[in-house]
Amino acid sequence: MAVEARYVSTRDESKIWKTADEADAYDKKLEFAEQLQPLLVRMLANASVIASGEQVEEMALSLADDVDVLRAIIPAQKKVRQP
Repeated sequence: MAVEARYVSTRDESKIWKTADEADAYDKKLEFAEQLQPLLVRMLANASVIASGEQVEEMALSLADDVDVLRAIIPAQKKVRQP
């Protein structure tokens, strides 16, 4: 009998991956999307745009898919000192 290793995401157990690296990358994407959600909510509120929680989650996941593009667009910024 053959043995097959399968990996699951710790954040979404419905997905099964063939390598640990794939599962880790997916976890990181979900974590980044989760961190983006409060920012998106604030931005939408400032723009007087009403979006459901599901819509915000989908926007965050879409942005997380393009994290490399975001990193290129938004370089690391130094924090401004407050007097």
